[in-house]
Amino acid sequence: MEIIKTDLKLMLYKKEFYIAQLIMFLLCFGNSMILYNNYYGKDISNVIQASGFNMGISGRSVSTIFFTIIYSFMFPLIVCLSYSDSYLFEKSKNINILMITRVNKTKYLLSKYLVIGFSGFLVIFIPYIINFLISFIVAPMYNDYSHSNLGSDIYIPTTENIIFPEIYTKYPYLESLIYVLIPSMFGSAIALTSYSISLLKKVTRLTVLILPTIIYNLYSFITAIFQGPYLSIECYLHPDDGLTGLSICKLLVIFIFLILLSFIPLMLKIKLNKDDF
Repeated sequence: MEIIKTDLKLMLYKKEFYIAQLIMFLLCFGNSMILYNNYYGKDISNVIQASGFNMGISGRSVSTIFFTIIYSFMFPLIVCLSYSDSYLFEKSKNINILMITRVNKTKYLLSKYLVIGFSGFLVIFIPYIINFLISFIVAPMYNDYSHSNLGSDIYIPTTENIIFPEIYTKYPYLESLIYVLIPSMFGSAIALTSYSISLLKKVTRLTVLILPTIIYNLYSFITAIFQGPYLSIECYLHPDDGLTGLSICKLLVIFIFLILLSFIPLMLKIKLNKDDF
């Protein structure tokens, strides 16, 4: 639809979309640089293959743990910064009224939903993929290394604590790609949650950006303490936590719940005749 093309152009013109990607890339690459530095000057046989470097934020040194903490807190904020507040911006400038006169209200709001979800996916996916490609330059593609030679800064997942053990064993780079797609999917879901908040009455841009970040970190804290880590999004963003019991079913339940949670305010907004709740 033409409205989607217009929204995509607006997304690409938004400077925050690129700022968010830059921040995410610096977090991923900064973490990787610490890991790369651990192997500088070592024999190639003692260097982990590239698939071990490009699985997002990982590592167990003090420096890499610092990056993990910053990443965990910033993840939802970076996603929301990209394009989630676009509806609120257009509403403040009365652009939404102009758009609704060109297409109906349903198409306009659904277009926003799709494009904002796509922006949340891209803002995570692109930096991860770039980091993924850099690992091929720095590390060997395949290496029959001994785990005892790798040191404590690198954790090698085993078939007991990864979601797709057969893929990890036979196709390690496909497993790495999966761990690029998983945070990208959650980036999309969180961006849509932020968008659904912007549909509420009398919310500010700060609320749209900060509230999902607070909810995300509060949810991670509560699930880690009371429900076990397996319902926490964090467990699925970091493949080196050494946890057992992670499964694709639990991951999908969390993802679908977030999508449904963001879709309910959208449906209410479409059904109501008034502009606000």
